Amino acid sequence: MKFSFERQTPSYQILSEDDIKAIHEATLSLMSDFGVRVFGDEAREIYKKAGCGIDETTGLIRFPKKLVNDAIISAPGSYFMCGRDPKHDFEFGSDEVFYTTFGTGLEIVDVDTGERKRSDSENLGNLARFVDAIPEINAFTTAVASIEAPVHVKDLYEAKAVFCNTTKHAILDAENGKNANLVIDIAAVIAGGRDKLRERPFLTLCVCPTSPLEITCGASEVIIETAKAGLPVCILSMGLVGGTTPATLAGTLVCNNAEILAGIVLAQLVNPGNPVMYASSTTIMDMIYTSSPVGSPEHGMFGAAVAQLGKYYKIPTKVGGTSADSKCMDAQAGHEKTLTGLMPTLAKTGLICGMGMLDTGLAISYEQLLIDAEFVRMFKRAEKGVKVNEDTLALEVIKAVGPAGNYLSMRHTLKHARNEISTTKLIDRKSYSAWEKEGKLDIVQRAKKEAKRILAEHEPGRLSPEAIKKIDEIIANAT
Repeated sequence: MKFSFERQTPSYQILSEDDIKAIHEATLSLMSDFGVRVFGDEAREIYKKAGCGIDETTGLIRFPKKLVNDAIISAPGSYFMCGRDPKHDFEFGSDEVFYTTFGTGLEIVDVDTGERKRSDSENLGNLARFVDAIPEINAFTTAVASIEAPVHVKDLYEAKAVFCNTTKHAILDAENGKNANLVIDIAAVIAGGRDKLRERPFLTLCVCPTSPLEITCGASEVIIETAKAGLPVCILSMGLVGGTTPATLAGTLVCNNAEILAGIVLAQLVNPGNPVMYASSTTIMDMIYTSSPVGSPEHGMFGAAVAQLGKYYKIPTKVGGTSADSKCMDAQAGHEKTLTGLMPTLAKTGLICGMGMLDTGLAISYEQLLIDAEFVRMFKRAEKGVKVNEDTLALEVIKAVGPAGNYLSMRHTLKHARNEISTTKLIDRKSYSAWEKEGKLDIVQRAKKEAKRILAEHEPGRLSPEAIKKIDEIIANAT
């Protein structure tokens, strides 16, 4: 069956209309004729009742094309990602681009010594509090792991650390359905019950299919339990071009598309209309170093392509970006973050994930978070483009100023300067003499100074002692 979707037109299009339709048709063919392996008895029963064919030997589930298309239509085109504080609410799926931190690093760069150390819940809480003060970061993704926590309750330690320290929307992980329910219970304590949390969801749970073409039992359980609760679920594919997916970007898009859509179908079967994120953080396999570089041009290209697919499906998208393989805050990091952040921004991706990361995501830096926020301001200015109308053409103003004049005193300049002309906080635009007089600080040194100020001064809206007590009881009972 042929199926078409109307889509918005982004500023930057890496795929043509025919490209997108070909990827969609190839995906439907793959899902219906071959299938995706999904583990979990409950998930398999849900698929079976919906008319999917199940190969009991291989575990592959074959999806009728109509079922996939119906799930795409059922998923909402936009929804509000609420903050614990309503001032941080934003409409996800609108034409605006939003940004979040990387998830999940294993080390934190010490702001005083510059040394890297293993992360824990205290570090995670400090990062959440830090990001709470940065307006360019719209949501907080679990930036580093609570390595000190017992493995089976690590998700709960991380949820507590995040919720206690930021009033922004939280994007968290859960290993299985049990932990998903417990994280939701923790959020419900703060919201005043599951019904109120459903009305104002300040939590998204994220799962990652296992490329190629597999969804684990734990991931399928998380999708089911999150959809039952009516909360947003992020289905984020992380293919490795040439390793776990085909060596072509087009083939990888088909493979990843099938993985994501299999998860979206499950969410929509459990709760039609449930909010979902169509998400990917796919990159290449470097054949020389056998590494997975996220600072590669292909990572940014893939993000832009995923943005177009999401707009074709009218499902909000999240991709990796503002990413770096550099081990420190240097020119390589700046290049990689611009390369991977600008392309998906111009493509109007819904949410870009990667702020603060270094070393392919192994480490998170306070200074880099601030530098990335500066980059985001530049990205957003570029994404706005050139507005052309009678007022902006400024013909009468040009005539009024005439030759050899200037526009500093014109009302037209006052009206448009803030919207048309970019400004900076950390990027230096002073004269050499002014920069020299202020101590010859580079951007990392300037960021370090500001990071220390925020850590010393910023206090988010705190949870009540009663709420913290109930959260601690949930964690204790799970332990």
